[in-house]
Amino acid sequence: MGMNVRESVMQIGQPTPLMGILTETDDRQSTTALILLNSGIMHRVGSCRLSVRLARAVASQTGIPCLRFDFSGVGDSAPRRAGGASFDEAAVSEVIEAMDHLANTRGIRNFIIYGLCSGASIACNTAERDSRVVGIVQLDGYCYPTTRAWLRHYGSRLFSTAAWRSRLSRWTGARWLANNPAQGGQGSILTGARKDFEVPEFADDPGRDAIAVQLQNLMDKKIFLYCVFTGRNPHYRYRQQFRHCFHDVNFGDKLSLEYYPRASHIFTEPAYQQAMMDGVVKWIADLEGIRLSQHAGRKKSVKTSLREAST
Repeated sequence: MGMNVRESVMQIGQPTPLMGILTETDDRQSTTALILLNSGIMHRVGSCRLSVRLARAVASQTGIPCLRFDFSGVGDSAPRRAGGASFDEAAVSEVIEAMDHLANTRGIRNFIIYGLCSGASIACNTAERDSRVVGIVQLDGYCYPTTRAWLRHYGSRLFSTAAWRSRLSRWTGARWLANNPAQGGQGSILTGARKDFEVPEFADDPGRDAIAVQLQNLMDKKIFLYCVFTGRNPHYRYRQQFRHCFHDVNFGDKLSLEYYPRASHIFTEPAYQQAMMDGVVKWIADLEGIRLSQHAGRKKSVKTSLREAST
């Protein structure tokens, strides 16, 4: 059963504050908060209002407060002088600033960070720097092709009538071969076969090995990962590809994966958007349950040790 939520404007930092919206319930017992990051130049509402809907769903169903704020120079946050720092470096500092603000005003001690595409990269970079991050939700983050992914990619094209029509069109110059009436030509920008709409893009790709080192660092810090991939990711072809790509990382039980092969990168489809949000809410609720259980276990262990020391 969901709880009633309220939303309030939050100004973070001085003299040029970052603007955000805090979604919370009347029950302020949780010491964990979810922070939802901008993706590229998209402001805190998120693509298709995804950040708004997710923040309200998480707050109402788990009681965990959610902050969605704009990086400086994005949305309603005025530009700041970053002293020559790159956008990614400044963004990480601003996420930590937002965490400090929630710690001081709401008593929050632990944070889960959500990021889509470039936001996923910033979430991981922040977690490396700040030990208060306990979980990361990333949508279409870094991943690289595996042998199985290549086989699926070229195997599907080998038996695709549309792909063969396109090849024959290029080889023979007969453009009419590429026009398939059954597919409605180019199709809608949202539902058609276009591959150039909302494909994940990263300004700088550090490479598989660098990402593997970062992921292992996160695992060593005992940070939980929930990774979601879509069919718009040009390198992703099956659900376990992320685990197979980073086979040298010891994920243990801290990695959860989901794959929506027919979903767009920004989840424009209502059914897939709802399915993705349901998965995120469940994962966050499960993670909070695990952490509360671990905390109770540590308290019990300390009490037992104190009793044994006193006898």
